[in-house]
Amino acid sequence: MTDSTSAPILQLLVIGATIIAKGPFTITTEEIISSDCIYPKSILEGYQILDTSCPEDLDINAYWVQAGSIVPRPAKLPNEAELITLKDYKRAEINSSWDSADNSTFSWSNKSFNCDAQAKNSINGVATNILLIGTFPENFPGAWKCADNTFVMMDTVEKFKSFYAAMTKQGTLNFIHAQDLKQQLEAITSVDAWKIPNINW
Repeated sequence: MTDSTSAPILQLLVIGATIIAKGPFTITTEEIISSDCIYPKSILEGYQILDTSCPEDLDINAYWVQAGSIVPRPAKLPNEAELITLKDYKRAEINSSWDSADNSTFSWSNKSFNCDAQAKNSINGVATNILLIGTFPENFPGAWKCADNTFVMMDTVEKFKSFYAAMTKQGTLNFIHAQDLKQQLEAITSVDAWKIPNINW
């Protein structure tokens, strides 16, 4: 809004995101008193007094409070249908990022390994052979290629099991992260719809 080194510190009476009044205030047991109005605390549920750097002529109808900061109020809040559309687009974006993460890489033994569809097919093929027979497939090379085109030794079933567990663990972490982002998205209302672009993978 303005340079904090030059703007005066003003008191603002705030409920939720809405700026109710500018101070300075005199606060008593039952009332909050400004230069031109008396606000009974009984009707100010959830109020807070915010000390912030802003112009003395701040138009409180043009700004509101988000995450403790004074930001311009949007010219128009989305209606219910528009909010649903915004969420649908963001949800699709989250799903796309989730899919990309699930098909990128995972880490094991301080190296990165591909886990795209082709790589998973190879990994699952070896895992199936071990599950059914208890050993590596015939002519298995005893090594696995890393994402940087180097190789690591994969000469025991126990190593492969650890390798496979690392892949599934990364998939689980990707799932948890995607669900966390979706929960953040579902909690958003029209008032804080400005936060939607900030929900990113």
